[in-house]
Amino acid sequence: MNLSDIQNCKSRMDYFEFLTTERQRVMACAFIERFNRSLRSAWNQGLYLYVLFCLIPNITDEGEVTEEMLLNGANDWKQFSEGGCALVADSDIAWLMCSPSERKRLRNGARSPGKHWGSWIDVQTAALKQAADLFFETLDF
Repeated sequence: MNLSDIQNCKSRMDYFEFLTTERQRVMACAFIERFNRSLRSAWNQGLYLYVLFCLIPNITDEGEVTEEMLLNGANDWKQFSEGGCALVADSDIAWLMCSPSERKRLRNGARSPGKHWGSWIDVQTAALKQAADLFFETLDF
């Protein structure tokens, strides 16, 4: 996935064309309908987009939806992030997870995300884990 995939989906129809199976479309619809968090914060918007663009496309037609299925062969969310299964550029991660003022302060990902995070991949790893938890919580798995 890259940032242009997200930016190019201007409508719900564009997004559903991005998905390849009917089960993915059903899961996406259910998630969108049941999502009840405010999308006012950049972090919540990022989680929402990670679910839609990084996690739901990994759902296969067979079997129970589990974290292992969402990980798509990776051992954990760190390996998922480092393996290029999500965003790879620091600037893309910053764009997705930060508010405009944070992006400006962090020079669009050129600066370190802060002492709580070692790198932007660490930010993405935490966000993906939280997005997966949000996905399962929202759909009552």
